[in-house]
Amino acid sequence: MTKRSAFQRACHFLWYRPVAPTVSLLLAPITGLLLIAILLLVGMVLDLAINKGVVHDFTLAQQWAGNHADHPDKQAILNIAGNKQGLGLQGLAIRTNNRWIGDAMQSLVDWFPTLRNNYVYLITLTVGILLVSVLFSIVTFLQKRTAAAASIDAITRLRRSVHTHAYRMGSLALRHVSKGPVIGSTMRALDTLQEGLYSWFLRTIHEPWNLFWLLLFLVGIDCLHGIPWTSLVLLAAAGLYWLIGSWIAASARQGERRDAIKAAEGQTLLMESLGLHRLVKIYGMEQYSKNRLERLLHRQGTAVQSRWYWQFISRHGRWLLLAVLLPLIALALVGNLLDRDLRFVPLILMLLAIGCIYLILKRWQAAWYQVQKAQAAAEGLFQLLDQETDVKQVVGAEFLPPMTQKLELVNVSVLAPGTDDVLLDGVTLSIAAGEQVAIVGDERARLTLAYLLPRLIDPDQGDVRIDEKPLPWVTLESIRHQVGMVLQDDLIFNDTIANNISCGDEQYTLPRIIEAAKAAHAHNFIMKLQGGYDTVIGELGEQLTVSQHFRLALARAILRDPTILVIEEPANGLSEDDKAWFDDTLARFLQGRTTILLPHRLSTIRKADRVIMLHQGAVLDQGPDADLVRRNARYKHWQYMQFHQFQEVES
Repeated sequence: MTKRSAFQRACHFLWYRPVAPTVSLLLAPITGLLLIAILLLVGMVLDLAINKGVVHDFTLAQQWAGNHADHPDKQAILNIAGNKQGLGLQGLAIRTNNRWIGDAMQSLVDWFPTLRNNYVYLITLTVGILLVSVLFSIVTFLQKRTAAAASIDAITRLRRSVHTHAYRMGSLALRHVSKGPVIGSTMRALDTLQEGLYSWFLRTIHEPWNLFWLLLFLVGIDCLHGIPWTSLVLLAAAGLYWLIGSWIAASARQGERRDAIKAAEGQTLLMESLGLHRLVKIYGMEQYSKNRLERLLHRQGTAVQSRWYWQFISRHGRWLLLAVLLPLIALALVGNLLDRDLRFVPLILMLLAIGCIYLILKRWQAAWYQVQKAQAAAEGLFQLLDQETDVKQVVGAEFLPPMTQKLELVNVSVLAPGTDDVLLDGVTLSIAAGEQVAIVGDERARLTLAYLLPRLIDPDQGDVRIDEKPLPWVTLESIRHQVGMVLQDDLIFNDTIANNISCGDEQYTLPRIIEAAKAAHAHNFIMKLQGGYDTVIGELGEQLTVSQHFRLALARAILRDPTILVIEEPANGLSEDDKAWFDDTLARFLQGRTTILLPHRLSTIRKADRVIMLHQGAVLDQGPDADLVRRNARYKHWQYMQFHQFQEVES
């Protein structure tokens, strides 16, 4: 999939809820029209300021009188025009070359005769500019608001898809697979894509309308005022300034970045040279060191000077380009206007319109850069979304009743995702219902074995069975309803204590949550918190100890009453009281329950019915702890290395 096709897929998400993008599209031509209206009103204000509403050429007034012979105020208007007094909008209507526009202005004056007064005319224009500007701001706000709503809705859908898809990918469940960079890069890619979709929708769809109206405005000025090619010259100059200026800025940024790297490398080499004094003295490298220093100093000086040059170009290059273009523009304009009556107001309006076009092109360029980054982000996101999920539920999967016989792993092998690294290698074992088993040894192997039980991952080879039923042939919901897990990576999340224990499931009432917390010896410390069970915990809430986290996770598992329980003990952070509470919970709650322990205490290992030792992904030995200590030298050595400093206390 190419970057462009990935971005096009992302753009389709904009139209799942078509109201916002449709409204934004309908508003697009209105913005340009309002911008033209503002320019026209500004031009009329400039005309009033320059000409004061006076008809300087009386022949124009006589022509107007000939065309409006039946006008009731004809003689009064001629008298005022002859006396060189201001006529407000009437004066502009008389001086306008175009018959249609002049007639339109005349009709407006006839409806509102007070517009023949310069002050009334000025106030009207001021109010008009204010109202149109407010309307322009409202329409622009609605445009951006609807574009933002469309892009936010698209990214929300993509976030939901990524979130759902990530939960289906078993590889992300593995602790040794670093999820932080994956999650961080995905979130950054989504943010980048949102900015890109917003820029694409707002600039690529809306700005062409603004350009269209502004170009039409320029052509109209050319035709109405008889100064052909003027707008073309100005547009060409603005286009050259934009293109060449953008190239200068990009080259300057690239050169400055390159020289900054060279300067940093030179600085590193100079610092290294200062640390070579012992080597230089021992091996008589004085002359070599001196020559090397001179080369480094020359290289450093050249890099710094070049960087300064590119900084100067970056900051002043556009001004230098403007200094070159302005005389050429002036030459072209003066040559075009020498044989014509120069009218200042149309020229000012042209410059304002071209300035607006230049700003639109700059925004377009910035949006293009944003879209380029968004295309790369979209490519990565859809590569993730297009990956097939690792764990699937087959059609016609059966419901798995509570385990009554045994849990089996038959010749199970698991490879680390995307590598040949073996996590489990041909593991075959059987755990009877109600048995308590401690798994020790290889940390990655025992966690991988635990992840197989609720089908967070599936084996690359072999089967996992409960009561002779292979797990892929039973429903995921029924499997996960039977398996409770207390793992150190997933003890709590940012929410209330009640939701942490119930996982937000409303079927668990507060009395049941409290009973589970009491069984895990968590109720007392919960009630000491200011909010009790409504206290928000996690990184953004109340900070708890490792022991308190662990007890809340135990309460979560106890509340669900699973038939199979996997518990990973905390490696540290438990006081003697915490250990006693934990042992009491295990003694009461785990009685007769199938339990797989991932212990970090010798006492827990000794209390287990059976110990399974994993080494290099395979089952090295299994049996009661005392038997393994007697017959297996590797197990005895492992136990000594893990617990010898605590043996006296644990025993």
